[in-house]
Formats: sequence, structure tokens, C-alpha cells
Amino acid sequence: ESHSVSVLLALLHPSFFLPTDVAKQVHVHCDHGSDESGDGSSMLPWRTLMHARDELRRMPRRFRVQVLVQGTCYPRDRDGRVDLSLPLLELEDLDSGSQGREVEYSSLHQHQPALLSSGLTIPASAWQRLVGSIFTANLSALGVSRGSLGSFLKPTTTGGDGLGSCSWNMTELFFGGIPMTLARYPNLNKDGTFGWMQIDKVVDDQSQFSIASLRAKRWRKEEDIWIHGYWGFDWADSHLPVKSLRFTKNETFVVVDAPVLYGFKPRAKFYAVNLKSELDSPGEYFIDRDEMLIYFWPPGDLDTRQCVLSMGNDGILVGANQEQLDICRSSNLPVKQGKRSGGIDAFSEYMEKNEKEKKALTTCLGDTNKITSYISFKNLKVSYQRRVAIQTLRASHIRFINISISNIGRIGMDIDG
Repeated sequence: ESHSVSVLLALLHPSFFLPTDVAKQVHVHCDHGSDESGDGSSMLPWRTLMHARDELRRMPRRFRVQVLVQGTCYPRDRDGRVDLSLPLLELEDLDSGSQGREVEYSSLHQHQPALLSSGLTIPASAWQRLVGSIFTANLSALGVSRGSLGSFLKPTTTGGDGLGSCSWNMTELFFGGIPMTLARYPNLNKDGTFGWMQIDKVVDDQSQFSIASLRAKRWRKEEDIWIHGYWGFDWADSHLPVKSLRFTKNETFVVVDAPVLYGFKPRAKFYAVNLKSELDSPGEYFIDRDEMLIYFWPPGDLDTRQCVLSMGNDGILVGANQEQLDICRSSNLPVKQGKRSGGIDAFSEYMEKNEKEKKALTTCLGDTNKITSYISFKNLKVSYQRRVAIQTLRASHIRFINISISNIGRIGMDIDG
């Protein structure tokens, strides 16, 4: 889904808002700047936010600093090559400002906000008509590797970890700034609402059910089928990988390969997704990971609207860097399996699990005295991240003013401090 929000948020302290004059301004022009020959002036701006951060680390912190940004900013490696797997900006305790001497990252032009993007644009020239209204583009020719495309995320427990928080880390396609639909059955309805199938009989509430339909015979050659549904309650959903399909005269038996949130129940609603054979409607797409091709039925003119793939995981990280977070996320001890009863205890159980995970992450990151503080973000756009646009950990006195967040896979802002 597409989520667009404007944020005025502060981890507040009254003294944070004392008026001060700007003693230092540095410039980043993501389209025309240079990290090698630039000096951060308006005439010779730097190219990346990370280079500006590194240069600020070398400056004495005796004054307030503004980092003035313009253009479309992409994450780049140390050699200046675009690397969408990297975050756009990582700030830690040594990047902090101080009371009355904060560091501000803001757009140079208030009415032309800089875009911090983790998206890959597919040029119109890359698309070739395949058949009828369906076009295809070669992802390998665009520099995309199979491992960079992300994936669905399997549920890890049978209960207590899902209140509409259906996790995935998939590359998505956006057309004219609008998210397109991964090929599915049933299709979206004409008004944009979801179409659903229903479970007929439950064979095993954690592994198998049947439906009174043989539509799934079309999917027998599909290699990575997933289903998305509200299995036990209409507020708790998850994606599940399909392990096998079996057919009788009038029924299809579906076997899954992951824990089922609160267990299957008769009449539970779901749809099947990631199906090349079901690409049959404008706005649908499918990514063939074996052939490294994307198939797309555009709902408009490819020459006049931009196609973008979300390729990066993280946008702005405050209080930790991506390497630390990835290590801690992967090493986190699994939380005790939740209850499968749902009902009135489900929300408290869910919140308790989240609190345990946050404490485990904070402990893993180490020294809790390393606080990142007195940093502002103003008049910026953050888009096309698969995991989180903005995340703060171990932070204080951080402000987000007029920040537009859109086309994010999972979390717009994750604020902890």
C-alpha cells in the first residue's frame, strides 16, 4: 500500500527550541554535486548526505549547522556508485549537535523538497511489448541482481505477533508514484477493494485446508505461490508460502509451510499472490526471479509516467547504523510462541512481544549512554524503502518537520528514544 504523511514530531525539551543564528551552512546537490572535488559550498556542493555527515564529523561543534539539500538523492558507496542496498543517511552519537547548536538536514528550496530515494527507475526504453497490453523488461540489464529483490517473510509464531502487521521485504513496482498490484487471484475489485476466496474445510488448522474451487489448477507450474489472508480473526493477517496443491473432483487442498496466525478457520478470507498465470488486469505485475524479467500490464502510458522499483531497505537511521541493526536483528533470540486464542488478550500479548524485541535490540546494540541528539530534519521527501523510511533508536531531541513519507513497504517511521 502507499502511505503518505506529513510529520511534525519532536522528542521534546523546551531548551531545544531556543533561537540561534546559523553559523555554518553546507550544501549537498544530489544531482550535480561532487564528493571528490566539492567543498560543501553553494558553488561546489557535495553529492551525498553520507559524505556531508563525514565532513561534519571533522568540524568543531561550536556552532549550529544546516545541511542544505537539493535534487534526488540516492545511496552511494565510497566510490560514488549508486548502491540501493545502503541507507541514505546513518547518524550516530558522534553526529549529534548540542543545546542551541543542533545539526539540521533540510531542503534548500522549501517548495521543491529534496527526494531521498531507494528506488530504481525503469526507463521507458527498457520496456518491450510481449503480447497484447503486457510489457516486459530485463532486470539484469538494469543492474538488478536476484538477491536484491527481497522476499515475503514467513510468520514465526502461531499467535500474538500480528495485528494487521503483515510483514514482507519485497521489491514493489510503482507507476506514476502509485503502487501496482503483484499478480493475484482474485483480482482487485473495480473500486480498488480486495477480492477474496474463502476456506471451505479445515483439515489441520496449522497446515491444510480446502476450497470449493478448481481455479488453482492454473497454478500448477507456478514455483513460488503465496497466500495472504485473515485466518482466524479479521484483524490479524499474514502471508503464507504454499507447499503443495492437491485436487479432487470439486475441491482443491492447500498445504502451507509456515505457522498460521491463530490457526485456519472455515470461511476465513484470503487471496493467492505472486502468480504469473494470473497477470490479467491493468496495474498488475510479476517478477520472474529465474529469468530476471519483470512483466507488467501498465494502466497508462509508459512514456509519460515513471516506473520505479523499491530496492533499498532503510532510508534514514538515527542512533545506529545498518550493519549493527542487521546483526542484532538476525541474532535476536526468538520470543516465546504466542497464544492462539486471540480475542481480548491478543493486543496486550502483541505489545508485550514488541517490548521484548525492543529491549533485546537495545541490549544487542550495546552502550545505552551513546545517545544521538539535537538533530533536525526539515522539508524532505523520503520514498521507496522496503523496510523503514525513518528509524530512531537511543535518541533524544530529534525533530522531524514537514517530512513527506510515501511508497514504503513496511514502516514509515519507527521512533524510539
